[in-house]
Order: sequence, then C-alpha cells, then structure tokens
Amino acid sequence: MAAAAAAFSTHAFLRSVSTPALIVDGDAFDGNLAAMKALVTPLQARGLTVRPHAKVHKCGTLGRRTVDALAASGLCCQTVAEAEEMARAGVADLFLTNQVVTPAKLDALIALLLWRPAGLPTGLRHLGLLVDSDAGIDAALAAVGRASQARGEPSCALSLYVEVDAGQNRCGVAPPPRSNAVLTLARRIVAAAAADDDASAVGHGGGVRVAFGGLQVYHGGIQHVRTAAARAVAVQAGPAAAARASVALLEADGIQVPAVCGAGTGTFLQEASAGTHTELQPGSFCLMDSDYGANEAPPSPPAVLASEEAAAEVGVAVNGGFHQAVFVAATVISVGGGAGGRPHKAVLDAGVKALDLTAGPPTLWDWRRARPFAGACGGQWAFRKGYDEHSVLEFVRSHGGGGGNGAGDDAAVAVPGQGAVLGVGDVVLLQPSHVDPTVNLFGRALLVRRAASSAAGSAASSAAGSAAGSAAGLGERFVEEVLEIGGRGLGSAALFRC
Repeated sequence: MAAAAAAFSTHAFLRSVSTPALIVDGDAFDGNLAAMKALVTPLQARGLTVRPHAKVHKCGTLGRRTVDALAASGLCCQTVAEAEEMARAGVADLFLTNQVVTPAKLDALIALLLWRPAGLPTGLRHLGLLVDSDAGIDAALAAVGRASQARGEPSCALSLYVEVDAGQNRCGVAPPPRSNAVLTLARRIVAAAAADDDASAVGHGGGVRVAFGGLQVYHGGIQHVRTAAARAVAVQAGPAAAARASVALLEADGIQVPAVCGAGTGTFLQEASAGTHTELQPGSFCLMDSDYGANEAPPSPPAVLASEEAAAEVGVAVNGGFHQAVFVAATVISVGGGAGGRPHKAVLDAGVKALDLTAGPPTLWDWRRARPFAGACGGQWAFRKGYDEHSVLEFVRSHGGGGGNGAGDDAAVAVPGQGAVLGVGDVVLLQPSHVDPTVNLFGRALLVRRAASSAAGSAASSAAGSAAGSAAGLGERFVEEVLEIGGRGLGSAALFRC
C-alpha cells in the first residue's frame, strides 16, 4: 500500500483523523482573505462597506478573523444561532439577512442587544433584521415591546431593513414599478423610529428602539452564472435595477436610504461597478466550493477598480480567483472490482450525513497540486451515489486500459496517470459542491497548515501571493486548531421553550 499512501495519504495527520472530518486549510483561508482584501480596499476607499457573510462557516473564530483581515464593518448571519456565535466571538456589528417572525426567535435575537459577553463588554453597536411584510414588522415591534420590559440597557437600536426581491422570487417585496410595497413598509419603520425618538425626548424612551436601516437587494441565483460578462448583465437586470427603482421611490417621498445591501462572492464586483449598492456581503470566498470554482473570473479588474494603481494591486487576485480551503476527509472502507468488465469501486465512509449533494457530487481533490484529480471526481472516477453513511466511487476505464489492476482484483482500485492505487484504510479529500450546507453537517473542523519545512520552499514574493500560493505547496500539514462550528441549529436554549 505504499503507492496509495504516496498519492492519497501524503499528510500524516490525515491518517490519524477520525473520518468523516471537516478540514479547513488555514493557508488557503488566509490567502483568500488576502485576495479579498486587495479587491475591496479600493472599494472601501470609495465609501463602500464590506460585511462578509458568516453563514458559510458558522464559526466565531473564522468570523472574527475575517472581520479583522478585511477591516469589515461586521458580519452577516442567516440564523439567530449564527448571530449568537458571532457575538460570542466579539463581533459587534451583526446583520441577520433573513426574515424572523416567530416570537421565540425574535426574543432571542433582540436579547443580544442586552447581552455583554466577555468578548464584547460594551455590547453590539449594530443589529439588523430584514422585513418584507406588515406582519413581519408587527412581529418585530412586538418583540421590541417585550424586550423593553427586560432589565438592562440596550447597546443599540434594532435596525429594520426592507428586503426587495431582485428576481429570485424568494423573500422580498416586488420592486417598483410592479409594487410600491417597499415604500409602504419603509414609511412604517420610519414612523416607528420617530415615535421612539419622541418618547425619548420626553423622558419615556427607555428600552429597545427601532431604526430604519435601509434596503437589502440580493439575488442568490445569479452568483453561479458562469461567465463574468453574463453575471454583469444579470446584476444590471436584477439587483441593480431593483435597487435604483426602490431608492428613487423612497427618496421622492422624502425618505433617505441609509444603506443598500447585498451582493455575494459571484457578483460583488459587478454590484460595486453598478453603483447601486453601498454594502457588499460576499461569504463563500473564504472557503469556496466546486460550484463557485466553476465560475469564470473577470478577465480584468472591473471599471470601478480600473485606475492603474487599483488594477496593479488587484489584478492577480481578480484573475486568479480564490482557493479551495475546505474539504471533507473520508476513509476508503471497501474496494472491489467486478467480473465481466464491471467498473471497479471504492466505498467511502462519508455519505449524505457528511456531504451535501444538492449542487452536485463532491470532487476528489489532489492536495499535492491544489486541484481536482484530472477532472470531476478524479477524471475517470465517477461519484455514483451518496447513501446515509456511504459514498460510492466507480472507476471507469479509459479506452485502451489504464493503470488498473485485474478485473477480479478486490484489493485495490487504480488511478490512471497517478501511478497509485486506492486501498482499504486510505484517506481521501473531497471538495464540497456546496460549502454552506456541508459545513452545517459538522460540529467541529480541523484547521490545518503546512509544516514550516515544506512552507519555506514555496514562499511567494508578495504578501497576498504568498498567502494564496501556499495552498498549492507540497508537503505535510499539521493541525493548528480545532474549530467549533457554533452557529448550527436553533441557537440559545430559549428557542426550545416555545
């Protein structure tokens, strides 16, 4: 089995990992932060804010590092549990980019305004929430009323943002001219905020207050439009058009819009170039997956970055994209070959309880070269099916054969072009097709880095290039830290007392 170890278990720590396990490549993660920093620094200089999304990792440690590395305003969250996890990590500016309407969840969310965890002694400085209906506003105001009876001084107001549907047909009100609902809801929030101000002016303003935060205009579906040019067209037709029309309607009514928020890893540069969004919310860039990896990177810095200085600063990152930084480690627990020309197979101990398959199968990953093995699922490896605790890979021989063993050999499965075999007990790395729900299947992750001896030989010349390029280096990794994925599930115990 020496050949198998050389090809698939190069990294000694993997052989001692209890699989399936979630692995975060710390060098690639840091490289992605450096690449994003190069991209957003010119945008921040122009007044745009960056609030990365934490739903991708749900981990307070990674969230805190992301905020610090990007000089970000704060983090987005998609659930109350994620917001609690990021507050525990000391992130003071949180925006829950989702509708929350049940009393228990709203109470738990607003309780963060009264919370002073050890890492956040002065409390939150901003807490945002989306609404897209009168019922949603009613529920939020009712929760604010209940919280106002609690002991403690809130650290800030609850900022309510109106969500506008940018074409995904999910949450959000239809934009003008199809509907004036964005104006109706904004008027209600502004009126509620004014009532709080009036009450405070006469000495009756204790407790939690509300504020109008602005608009959320995001389209998740266009993040994976493959070409950069087509994504730019989709942004103009969707989020940019919806944002322009909504802001124009509110401003004509005398309502100033504090912020227009949205954009993801696939489109944040296009939204910035459109000039409609003031806050960008990419998230998957820090870990990545095969679905995002299939996108074409912009061929050159967009117009919004097109000064000579900005182009020189971000050109490599724009063209090079982001590196894969999260994997699922799985162990081969069974191999077999078929008589009569049936394909060989390898059975892994990672099924749908460890891999989300909604965006397609995972990819067998060659960590030595920081790329998939030859192609999807290793070129001639085909991911056939995921069961609860198992996944089945089948080896399809190329024309003229390959490096395979005999058709009846049940000891190992050959990998053409790699000069190696897979055997029982070998550990493989799988690139998720969709990172967010895959991470959600794990309570912990191993943050690993290259050993110093192997890192020294492949240091790049620039800071961003060094961090990003380290993902491709050869050699051993070591476990630096066990990360808690604390933002999974429902969150605080109060949610269970419904």
